[in-house]
Amino acid sequence: MKKSISSIVIGILMVFLINVYNIRADTPGIDYRYYDKIIERNILKSLCDGINDGGECRIPEVLKNRIHGICCGGVCRINISNCDENEPSNRESLIDILKRLLCIGKGENDDCSIRDKGINDRLSKLKGKCCDGKCFFGIDDCDKVYKYRDHYAILSRMGINDISKSIEILSCIGIQDGDKCQIPKYLVDEFNLFGVCCKGKCNFRKTKCPDGRNWICGNGICESDKGENSNNCPQDCKKEVSDSKISLLITFGFTIIIIFLILLTLMIYRFIRKERINRISITTDYELELKRLNDEKRSIEEMIRLAQIKFHKRKLDEESFREIVRDQQKRLIEIEARIRDLEKRMRKLEKKQ
Repeated sequence: MKKSISSIVIGILMVFLINVYNIRADTPGIDYRYYDKIIERNILKSLCDGINDGGECRIPEVLKNRIHGICCGGVCRINISNCDENEPSNRESLIDILKRLLCIGKGENDDCSIRDKGINDRLSKLKGKCCDGKCFFGIDDCDKVYKYRDHYAILSRMGINDISKSIEILSCIGIQDGDKCQIPKYLVDEFNLFGVCCKGKCNFRKTKCPDGRNWICGNGICESDKGENSNNCPQDCKKEVSDSKISLLITFGFTIIIIFLILLTLMIYRFIRKERINRISITTDYELELKRLNDEKRSIEEMIRLAQIKFHKRKLDEESFREIVRDQQKRLIEIEARIRDLEKRMRKLEKKQ
């Protein structure tokens, strides 16, 4: 019974640890297709900047001889000759073509970037790593991206800081300064992650861009020319530092409590195990003693039976016979009393177990 309670306690602790540290092995991560579509949409718009409907898209050098297109409604439509045509349904997406081209001749974990490729300047900050022959933007190591079913994803168990760093540029593609960052619903719900786009990057957990002093807030740091203690440091930045310290203390407190609970569980487990070993040892001693007493009882009963046989055959006189029977009967009664006592003790031990 106590062993099952210990198992339940350990199970509850494991679930608690998983929830506290957001270890989600079953979470597929951030679907790369979410940001790939955003990048592709912005590239297709940039290929038609200043071009009227029906005109040819301004295809950059890196994509020439790969695609052609016509501008329709301010967006480049690929591999058609006029706006009345439908795009081929089986064509490879522009973003997949670009991601492959950026990694031609490069190895695993080599740098890749859109910079100087003749594509929209607003996307020039996009850089990443070549993984599986494709450029994955926003990561600094291929270990942070993996294939999930039929698509690629950024690992969700990297931790919120790494995830934020990975999407700080991706989430502001095509977004004006002061507007909300484009963050997948999964991250919004799971980590309460939000932010505002400022100079092409997402300023997480802020609702407006900082002033011209270039404050750095939101990660426990408040930097300026004169430092955090300066009167010029914005109040919301100081509050962010204070909130960060409180979060750190809460995390530390949780960690101490978890360690204490784990140690307490281990102590309880060791105590229960020791008690069980002691009971097994006592039970074994009782069983051995009970066997010895039963053997002795049978020996006395056999002695009385032989005395009776000899008496009937007149090989033993009556006085000697009575004396033998009296002494052995006395011993037999003592042994039977001890047997009953041992059996009673063993039943009590069985109930406890």
